[in-house]
Amino acid sequence: MNELRNKNCILFCRVSSREQEETGYSLPAQQSYLQAYTNRSRLNVIRAFNISESASGRKARVEFNQMLDYVRKQNINVIICEKVDRLTRNQKDALTIDDWVKEDVFHEVHFVKNSFILNKESKASDKFVWNIHVSQAQFNIENLSEEVKKGQNEKISEGWYPSQAPVGYRSGLNGKKKIIELDPNTAPLMERVLVEYSTGVHSVLSICRFAQKIGLRNLKGNFIAKTSMHRILQNPFYYGMFTWNKASYVGNHPAIIDKDTFDKIQKYLKRKTPLVYRQLNALYSGILHCKDCGGLITWESHKGHQYGYCKGCRGKRGVKEPEINKPIQKLFGNAKIHKKQVADAVREGVISYVKNSYGIVGKSNAQIEKDIEKYTNRLSKLYDDRADGLLTPEMYFNKFAEYNNTLTDLRIQLKENSQHKEFFDIEGFKQFFEGSQNLELYYEKATKDEKRKLLKFAFEDLAYANNSLGYNFSKAYLLLYKAVEITNSSEIKNIKEFQEYISEPDELVASKTKNDSFRAIRSSWLGDRDSNPNRRDQNPQSYR
Repeated sequence: MNELRNKNCILFCRVSSREQEETGYSLPAQQSYLQAYTNRSRLNVIRAFNISESASGRKARVEFNQMLDYVRKQNINVIICEKVDRLTRNQKDALTIDDWVKEDVFHEVHFVKNSFILNKESKASDKFVWNIHVSQAQFNIENLSEEVKKGQNEKISEGWYPSQAPVGYRSGLNGKKKIIELDPNTAPLMERVLVEYSTGVHSVLSICRFAQKIGLRNLKGNFIAKTSMHRILQNPFYYGMFTWNKASYVGNHPAIIDKDTFDKIQKYLKRKTPLVYRQLNALYSGILHCKDCGGLITWESHKGHQYGYCKGCRGKRGVKEPEINKPIQKLFGNAKIHKKQVADAVREGVISYVKNSYGIVGKSNAQIEKDIEKYTNRLSKLYDDRADGLLTPEMYFNKFAEYNNTLTDLRIQLKENSQHKEFFDIEGFKQFFEGSQNLELYYEKATKDEKRKLLKFAFEDLAYANNSLGYNFSKAYLLLYKAVEITNSSEIKNIKEFQEYISEPDELVASKTKNDSFRAIRSSWLGDRDSNPNRRDQNPQSYR
């Protein structure tokens, strides 16, 4: 019977990981080994199938089915592979091979290293060996999966993301332990992209163009596509959290942005009307509303000038862009401290205060750590109460969610405080302060996109009607505006004494009596504090 069969065969080679390829199990090595066997057995190799499962198990499954389709269509009788676990790893694939073998008396599978041939007329002992090898292969796969999950859970418990980090990060070593650290090449670029999107002037597509312009690429070295960028903008990894199996964890990796910036990004991602750039890219388009009806002002171009109209209030004349610019610039001019000596004293006083007050952050950390210990103990007791039958499942899960969410918030606070302690952004504050003293001139000379960013930063909303501009400042800009207003309205005769008063820690200031104007100015720049300086909600106002 063997004399009548055709001698055509295919080779089936498979590796499961990159490590196998690098340690002698490479696909070329397998193919060479099987080729030598076919030469000795006088078999004619029609095709070799090479499968690497390191990329995708689903893809390997597709290629396995393609191989079987090929041997059926080409009437090939013999499949050659190295070992059983190179051909099949589960009972489903094994049954598929069994069915193919039983289709024709000439169908055979040669397992070269296992030294046996499977065919329709195989002895019971050979079939037993076949089933043993299949079960062993399936056990190895399932055991490996358990070990991988065990390792992942251990890594998560230590605060590390158990997979490849996103763009902006890279793998590093802390002793012998693998960690995730900032990539010095891409982290600054990723920060620019995220902060840029948080200004609210970009769509996902335009932020992709911005990323391409500054040279940010993905892990494969390609430009970031729109879908990938959308995932990046939604990823909490960038502010110090990570998700795994739908659960959230506080990571030990350094954050690229803070939680406030991330929340702004989510707000703009979820806005009802996506940002669209139109051919007429008016400065106040999408920003300026009608004071009378609340509708958006629509902009049109006539004879080289841009006019804004409220379509809900017909009959009103249009407003030119310069008519809006003038009061806006005046508002920015009002954010400037009149006297340069006073401005210098405020700037240096705030910086000295921060340098002298790091202990405040430390005390806050100590309180947070106590709270973390308290809620950790509560979680432990909660488990004991559930085990003793003192809590219903519903009560247990509700309390577990409450305590776990509180712990997550506390750990985020502790991490943000620690990062704040390491670097209060003094240079950033200097740039912010100097910029705030020249906003009127900056706005006059800025590009259209720069003006829109500044408007988004300074105002919650802008409205116009009947030659009158209405506005609400943003919280951040309102703090600055009020601080400057109080400073300008106060009479400061002794600049040196004033600067010293601002820069001293709160514990010393509380024991001193100074005039009300000093106290008001200090409070406007640093925030109010009461008799308990350890409260966490009394940190200085942020200028980042």
